Amino acid sequence: MDPVITGAAANVASEAAKGIFHEVKRHMRYVFICKKNVDKFEEKLKSLIAKRTSVQQEVDAANRNGEKIKADVEHWRKTVDKVINEEDKRVKDLEEKAKNNCFIGLCPNLKSRYQLSRTAEDGAATVDDLIGQCQFNGVGYLDVPQAIVDASPNGFETFKSREKVFNDIMEAMKDASISMIGVYGMPGVGKTSLVNEVATQVQEVKLFDSVVTVTVAQTPDIQKIQENIAELLGLRLDDKSTDVRARRLHERLKKEKTVLVVLDDIWKRLDLREVGIPFGSQHKGCKILLTSRDQNVLSNEMDADKTFAIDNLDDEEAWDLFKKMAGDSVESSELRSTAIEVAKKCARLPLAIATVARALRNKDFFAWKDALQQLQKPSSRNFTGKFAAVYLAIELSYSHLENEELKWVFLLCSLVRRNASVDDLLKYAIGLGFIEGVDTVEEARNRLLTMVSDLKASCLLLDSNTNDLSFDVHDLVYDVAISIASKDKHAYALNEKGVLKDRFDEEKMKKCKMIHLGFLGSRELPDELNCPHLVYFRVSQNLPPNFFRKTTSLKVLHVTDTYFSLPRSICLLKSLLTLCLDGCPLRDITIIGELSNLEILSFRRSDIKILPKEIGQLVKLKLLDLNFCFKLAIISPGVLSSLLILEELYMVNSSIEWEVEGHANHRSNASLAELKNLSRLTALEVKILDVTAMSGGLFFEELQKLERYKILVGVEDSMLFEAYECGYECEYESEHEYSRVLVLALSRTTYHLDNGIKMLLKKTEALYLVGDPCKDNLMIKYIFNDNGAADKIEFAELRCLSFRKLPHLISFCSEDKSASTSMPQHELPLFSERVLHVRCCLNLKCFPASLARSDLPQLRDLQIVGCGGKEIVSEKQGLETAVTLAFTFEFDQQASSSDDLPTTEALTMHQGSTVTTMDFHPLHHTLLLVGSVIGEITLWELGMRDKLVTKPFKIWEMSTCTTTFKALMVNDTPISVSRVTWSPDGSLVGVAFSKHLIHLYTYHGSNDLIQHLEIDAHVGGVNDLAFAHINKRLCIVTCGDDKLIKAWDSMTGLQWYNFEGHDAPVYSICPHQIENIPSIFSTAVDGNMKAWLYDNMGSRIDYDTEGPRCTTMLYSADGSRLFFCETSKAGQSVLVEWNESKGAIHKIYEGFRKKSTGVVSFDTTQNHFLVAGEDSLIKFWKIEHDYPLSVIDAEGGLPSLPRVRFSKEGNLLAVTTADNGFKILANAVGLRCLRAIETSSFDPLRTPIVSAAIKASGSSTVTNDGPVSCKVERSSPVRPSPILTIVFSSVFHAYDVFLAIDFIVIAWFFPKNGVDPLGRSVEKPRVADDAIEKTKPWKLAEIVYPIQCRLVTLPDNTDTSSKVVRLLYTNSGVGILALGSDGVRKLWKWLRDEENPSGKATANVVPQHWQPNSGLLMTNDVSGVKLEIAVPCIALSKDDSYVMSATGGKVSLFNMMTFKVMTTFMSPPPASTFLAFHPQDNNIIAIGMEDSTILVYNVLVDEVKSELRGHQKRITGLAFSTSLNILVSSGADAHLFVWSIDTWEKRKSVAIQIPAGKVPTGDTRVQFHSDQIRLLVVRETQLVIYDASKMERIRQWVPQDALPAPISYAAYSCNSQSVYATFRDGNVGVFDADSLILRCRISSSVYLSQAILKGNQVVYPLVVAAHPMEANQFAIGLSDGSVKVMEPTESEGKWGVSAPVDGSTTSLSTTSNHTTVQLLWEHEKLSKYPDTITARSQVLIELKKLIEANPVFRSELAKLL
Repeated sequence: MDPVITGAAANVASEAAKGIFHEVKRHMRYVFICKKNVDKFEEKLKSLIAKRTSVQQEVDAANRNGEKIKADVEHWRKTVDKVINEEDKRVKDLEEKAKNNCFIGLCPNLKSRYQLSRTAEDGAATVDDLIGQCQFNGVGYLDVPQAIVDASPNGFETFKSREKVFNDIMEAMKDASISMIGVYGMPGVGKTSLVNEVATQVQEVKLFDSVVTVTVAQTPDIQKIQENIAELLGLRLDDKSTDVRARRLHERLKKEKTVLVVLDDIWKRLDLREVGIPFGSQHKGCKILLTSRDQNVLSNEMDADKTFAIDNLDDEEAWDLFKKMAGDSVESSELRSTAIEVAKKCARLPLAIATVARALRNKDFFAWKDALQQLQKPSSRNFTGKFAAVYLAIELSYSHLENEELKWVFLLCSLVRRNASVDDLLKYAIGLGFIEGVDTVEEARNRLLTMVSDLKASCLLLDSNTNDLSFDVHDLVYDVAISIASKDKHAYALNEKGVLKDRFDEEKMKKCKMIHLGFLGSRELPDELNCPHLVYFRVSQNLPPNFFRKTTSLKVLHVTDTYFSLPRSICLLKSLLTLCLDGCPLRDITIIGELSNLEILSFRRSDIKILPKEIGQLVKLKLLDLNFCFKLAIISPGVLSSLLILEELYMVNSSIEWEVEGHANHRSNASLAELKNLSRLTALEVKILDVTAMSGGLFFEELQKLERYKILVGVEDSMLFEAYECGYECEYESEHEYSRVLVLALSRTTYHLDNGIKMLLKKTEALYLVGDPCKDNLMIKYIFNDNGAADKIEFAELRCLSFRKLPHLISFCSEDKSASTSMPQHELPLFSERVLHVRCCLNLKCFPASLARSDLPQLRDLQIVGCGGKEIVSEKQGLETAVTLAFTFEFDQQASSSDDLPTTEALTMHQGSTVTTMDFHPLHHTLLLVGSVIGEITLWELGMRDKLVTKPFKIWEMSTCTTTFKALMVNDTPISVSRVTWSPDGSLVGVAFSKHLIHLYTYHGSNDLIQHLEIDAHVGGVNDLAFAHINKRLCIVTCGDDKLIKAWDSMTGLQWYNFEGHDAPVYSICPHQIENIPSIFSTAVDGNMKAWLYDNMGSRIDYDTEGPRCTTMLYSADGSRLFFCETSKAGQSVLVEWNESKGAIHKIYEGFRKKSTGVVSFDTTQNHFLVAGEDSLIKFWKIEHDYPLSVIDAEGGLPSLPRVRFSKEGNLLAVTTADNGFKILANAVGLRCLRAIETSSFDPLRTPIVSAAIKASGSSTVTNDGPVSCKVERSSPVRPSPILTIVFSSVFHAYDVFLAIDFIVIAWFFPKNGVDPLGRSVEKPRVADDAIEKTKPWKLAEIVYPIQCRLVTLPDNTDTSSKVVRLLYTNSGVGILALGSDGVRKLWKWLRDEENPSGKATANVVPQHWQPNSGLLMTNDVSGVKLEIAVPCIALSKDDSYVMSATGGKVSLFNMMTFKVMTTFMSPPPASTFLAFHPQDNNIIAIGMEDSTILVYNVLVDEVKSELRGHQKRITGLAFSTSLNILVSSGADAHLFVWSIDTWEKRKSVAIQIPAGKVPTGDTRVQFHSDQIRLLVVRETQLVIYDASKMERIRQWVPQDALPAPISYAAYSCNSQSVYATFRDGNVGVFDADSLILRCRISSSVYLSQAILKGNQVVYPLVVAAHPMEANQFAIGLSDGSVKVMEPTESEGKWGVSAPVDGSTTSLSTTSNHTTVQLLWEHEKLSKYPDTITARSQVLIELKKLIEANPVFRSELAKLL
């Protein structure tokens, strides 16, 4: 090897070895200095911890000072904390590891010591670096704090009624074009809370970079405002000069890109420049939000771009807020009623609610009563104490009013208060003289309107619900105002039913200046009112003769709505300037002529007939108001012409027959010519019926100076009657929108227009042209502008034009251009109106869009209502583009055609006496039942023009009648029929007579009406009768002269209900059902209308019409709309649609003209048409339109008030005639139906649908598309009964002679007396289906797979570990209520949506597990209860409003909407075990107890009415029967007891027979069949059916064969045709309810998963509930806590098929010889035979007789067989 290379290699190796040595030495050094490094680390760490502690102390001090911590300090603290924790742990871990030696403890662990030393050295360096970083110049800094978010209970988020305003403000916040927003409302309404919420929200969504809020207050301190804004922006303002501070603030705000400045509580204009707030173009990013009590401050003084009003809370919100503030104690039974009254006095004002509720929180009852008393009596003491905040806030607004005049107006407004009119206020103000600087009434009105507007803007007055010129006063504002008026103005008001005691204290009255007694009631006034300083007095009370002797300073007197004679002392009131006698029946008013200083005189709405000549002495009179004096017929000649300085005269709706000038030498009435003398007249309202009275008298140039007028020419009272009688204003009675209104009845005025009218037209703002649809009007067909006319009328100031009831109007164009859609402009009317209404012009076809686009450019409201056809629709788009504001376009989608109406006379029948009432059969539409004035009823077959049955009046059983009725009949009192009606299925006929009685007949298609029930129903006349279903049982409802309404069982005649409450004879009734809850509407002859539920709680709705009247009511076919026709005592009639939800009239139908001598008859059909008979005419309306569609005289011969009645399909109409008969009117379909019956032979082999399938040539709006269902079956000697036909047809394909014969005989015998021999419910429409079904081989339906039925599991997000022990459907059928073994109730509801439009329970849709927003659970009282042995019980009220239940503890009554406990009662022991509501009174409950007693308890009075004893063990079931008037109870002792509902005495007890080999254990349940006679008894060992009238067992079934397990529960289906039973092995059985034969078995595999079926836990149904309306739907509650709803598949429709009665499973046809005869066996006609063979022979004999008596039937039977 080369030496050089070798030497180099040696050097390299030597250097490498040296480097390695040094590296090893360096690392070994860590091993030797390990302890030193560790000690150094620990010292450094202690220093760092000390530094960390020192910095933390500074941070704590900064936090206490409200400073924010600097970011670098926060970062250092976090880093230090991390290093301390991590480094110290690492070192300590390695230190522990280094202590472990190697080589069995003989050598130290070098590696661990090395790692420890190295780590400690690195850690010390890190710590040392952190110590060096701790050089902070302070740890904190001051910053602007965040706004405080109000999370109190009265926060904005709880007020849903304000969400819209809030959202609108938020939208305005986002609108860059809006720089200033205002919010206004009365004090305490919550303006500040709302804007604070807005400020919070805009900060959360980062809408603004900064938000500042400051309060301005009544006297703004500019520097204080600047300082507050600066602090919120972090700006220091050390300058003293306001101007300099404003500049600095201005610059600071401009640095914010976007900023919101909230200025709260502004009272007057605030100079934003002076404050330093940039706005508008100065800083577009700066938005300002203002609040004020005065809208004028915001809109006028601050120039806000947009303002928003804040209203009071709604009632529910107010009560919720009150409860939150006052605490839960307000729900206690002691406090609740008082708390509600206190809350009402807070008048939905948040500040008042919060203040009062907090003050009364946790206070005793007497404190609440005292607070209520203080609130009910406004007093100055309320300005201190708990009410001070509210009262002082309102008083501050009053004090801020700018002058005394405005304060006086406010106090006067508060006196008159509710929905008061400015017209009344004007009369008072003129009389009191506190409007200064005005010379005329018009000037005073304008000033007053300005002041009222200012008061509304300042929120001291509210808008009225009536019109813009009325006002209202908030309750608390009223209290403050009355307190101020009483203290400062010596005024006194009693607007509500307060206490009058000591109010007329003599000393107080001597100082009193104003008295307003609004609701004095029956309290008496003093004989003399000693008030020498009194200037204003208003009262609704009769006045003593000397009442005014010591009130001679009186200036304003208003007596309203009082029957009284003017007191003699009124003539002493020489200072009286205003006298208002409104709504008063007055006799002699001549004494008023002595009040020579009167300036205002009003008889508005008063009952005066003549205005005497003495009124002409009132030469200072400026205003005379005679509006709505309907009986005023005479104004003495010369009276009007004497009132030379009269400025305003109001005489609309009087009956004055103006004298025609020159027609009489000695005038008895005023003439219009007298108005010539009234040179100062500026306002006139007058009605002129006789057009000739105008000639030369009224319309002349002098009257062109009228500023305001309303002139009705040729308009009859009847045109206005519907509006005024029902509280509605006519279209032209919206009197304040237009100053100059002219109403012309075209049929009276068109040819009498003179120059005076034309001159008025030039100034008219609103022109109404009215026709008369019931008379032959002027044939106005076309409206166009004739440019060539020499005397063309210009409508320069016209703003509203209305064409009304012009049935011949076709087009707005010339006749020759009517077909064209485009017209030259010169042929169109050139008006400048903004509103155009065209109403009730039936034939209007052409309304060109160009009219709106070019000739009416200012049009803002176009209404085309109830007019025309498709041509209008085709122009709709053009109209839409023309109208830019409130555009309304209403039209009928289908043009009405009189062809749809039954108007053709088909036949006329002679009854022989005056017809009083009629009714068509509901199924066989050619059968008409007729009642007459002589008490006779007749059944007509119209197709055959034949009387089938005539029943003259006869008392069936005099011994059962009352003594009163017997006494009447001794005198041979004439009896007439007041009402005849069919039951819904046509099997019963009800007849009401004019004295005492009602008769019920059964009808089954034969030629006879069979006597069924006679009831002495009422004392006096029975005025109306109707059928209704109560608890699924048919009843008869009657009303009578004895002011009572009664409900009777239609089978037994027992009285169920007695409704008391009317104060006059009840004229009509109208039963109805809403959400499966039955109710009754009733009307009395005094005009009172009531609504009742079937309980003893009294009427639920009470509505009074104006004065005595007779009213009849009907619902539309779908039950959604209620109509009534009423005739007043004066003979005026009106037909209306009633809005049930609002309790008010929805629509008034026009067309009645003359005063009637009796009550108008009306009817409705198919949700489409209305008809009424009046004025010897028949008038038709479409339901959607308020004008007549057609008016006919039916070829004459009608009485003045013909009775009318539609057939069900509306194709026929029966109308009474003047010659003791009736006519049948028909449309095309009805005519074909009648002719088919008349000309065709009867075909018994067709089903009713087939036999009536006479094809119509055209469709009708009255009937459905498709075959015409005439239902022409008739029973007669030559034709079989309809039911026989149905049955015979149904077995046509049976090919079994004996089966056919059997079914024929069943149909022939059974309906003879309406009795089923087996006590079964026979439903005739199902016979055909059953017959076909029974021809098929029968076998038990087995359902074992989920696909074989419909199933839904109810969702549950709560604990489901508890068993479902009780289960109920709600009575409305929309929900299910389950009670768990833990005492918790759960509610599921099906929602109404597209998937489930009915909203009813269904297995097709998953329901919602429903809970209130509060999240409350309905939990029973279970304190101290052992749940495993507790017996749960539950009952639901009939209207689903509350539920009652218990689980071993107290019984709890829950509100079903809120889930809150309303009350608890019946504390154990003993515990309640079963609950049942009394069927006629929701307040009465039967409660079964653990100690075997039954308590009859009244919830309302908290009282046990009776205690029933008899059972030996706990009560397990209770069931009421209204038919038998009994309560049946069952117990664990296996006994049934029967108790009388009337006396609560025990009638009978029965021991249940336990099957052999079974032990009598477990519960016994009971449930009544829908017939209320059969009783289902359920035990785990058997199902039993009893006849409860005798308590005899009819049927029994014991577990066997397919269902061997014990029964867990069972219930009837809603129609009582099935029994649903559940078993402990999981099976469900569906039984025939009559025979208890099993129809269907449903296996547990249908509703349980495989996992559950294979598991160890046994899951089975504990309870079953049947849907209240769907017969094939039921729900089961399982032992695992789940609930399932089951229905058969839609293709099957029901659970299995009916089994043969003998239980055979072979073909029915082969066993029919015995089966059918067995059905007949118990029939009364066959029971006398010894065996079925003999009975069958007799059946064949009867059939032979039947065939021989009916040749046609014999022929058809031969064909069949």
